Amino acid sequence: DAPLTLAELDLTFEDIPQPDVFPHARHELHPGGSQVPVTEENKLHYVELLCDTRMRGAVSQQVGAMIQGIHSVVPEETWCQIQRIVTPEELDLLICGLQDLDMTDWMSNTNSDVDADTWDLFWAAVGSFTMQQQKGLLEFATGSPSPPVGGFAQLPGFGNIGSVSRFTLARNFNSALPVASTCFNTIYLPEYTTEAEMSTGLLEAIANRNIGGFYEFVRRCGPLRRGRQ
Repeated sequence: DAPLTLAELDLTFEDIPQPDVFPHARHELHPGGSQVPVTEENKLHYVELLCDTRMRGAVSQQVGAMIQGIHSVVPEETWCQIQRIVTPEELDLLICGLQDLDMTDWMSNTNSDVDADTWDLFWAAVGSFTMQQQKGLLEFATGSPSPPVGGFAQLPGFGNIGSVSRFTLARNFNSALPVASTCFNTIYLPEYTTEAEMSTGLLEAIANRNIGGFYEFVRRCGPLRRGRQ
């Protein structure tokens, strides 16, 4: 079939994110936009307004609440200083942590309650993973796919703000698959005998990391997942 023309699409200057599910959930891109058809002459302006609405306008209330919260704890003078000396990239680093995983840093800042064979199999498996899989594993164990500023030595732990809890490998006697305690940055590993078994088990945990059953140990310390503090 030939692609539809703009006239056949019957677009107007309004945002309807899910017309098939919520046809009445719509937002005018500018006053009276629902009565303005999108044409070849104004389609670029339509796309610009739609992108602005989707990426900024749709979350303006949440962003406003976040800014209000920051202002409630950060004095105005300090906030002005932050704006002058902290770049957007540095602020992203402070909030989101490091984007790349340093395997040497990760291993050297890991506590172990497993035997040497399990330790070696774990790191051999993790070393063979893609960066995305490694981040998924870290998220499975800690609740965050990235380490904080300062690296793995500064992984935040359960308790007061500023508390640190090292990444930990522990033995799992009750399950054939790994489980995690995100409060304590701990993975409980079954007694796998080959790297293939270890990889399969870890990848299964990564793929199902949003399913509560894999977090059975976490019930001891409260929430299933925690954000970075």
